[in-house]
Amino acid sequence: MKAIVAGATGTLGLRILKRLVQDADVTSIVTLTRRRLEPGGESAKVTQVDIEDFLQANDATDRLIGDADVCYWCVSLTMDPSEMKRVVDVVTIGGIRRLLDARTVGRPLRLVMLSGHHVIHAQDTAPKDVPNRDFLILRGQADVFALETAQKQPALLETYVAKIGGVERPERPLSDEARQRMAQFKVPLIHVDDLTSALVFVGNGGRHIAGQPATVLSNDDLLACGRQASSV
Repeated sequence: MKAIVAGATGTLGLRILKRLVQDADVTSIVTLTRRRLEPGGESAKVTQVDIEDFLQANDATDRLIGDADVCYWCVSLTMDPSEMKRVVDVVTIGGIRRLLDARTVGRPLRLVMLSGHHVIHAQDTAPKDVPNRDFLILRGQADVFALETAQKQPALLETYVAKIGGVERPERPLSDEARQRMAQFKVPLIHVDDLTSALVFVGNGGRHIAGQPATVLSNDDLLACGRQASSV
């Protein structure tokens, strides 16, 4: 299996990358990053590509990504409005278009996208008092693009949008104040190890349902996937 990890220097991207490096079924990995990989992400089967270079069509990059089986999209967003819009429009939506334009094989690419529990997919039905509403709407545009593209072109793309809640990490415990805020806004929690297992499980085809090319996974769905992955 050949995998792409976009955002492989971030917390989840790096954890997914390390898991894939250890997986004997994964023979080749392409990372799309802005920075050099941290220790643990380097391997003979990893090829690193600068994400800005990836966004510019070229034959060398197309040959690397054109036959991938799965792409984990873990590119993080900044809260700066102008940069956030660029990341959504140019990097994420533009990046998905690049992945599809480069396809050289007759099977769909499985796209696993990180999103958030309260990210808004339907702007007209979203509550007006949601904190960071504009951010959540803009972030949701990338999700909707990926989901709709899979519905329109199922021979090219399968999309799994993971709407994760708060992530518990042993190296950075959540404060009591953070937990109270999450409870106030009904944000569920998931441990980073369970989340990593769930995302890799989905990327390996564990949630594939014939005739269903676009799927939104809730935090509860991801917890169930993590448990299922652990039982395999």
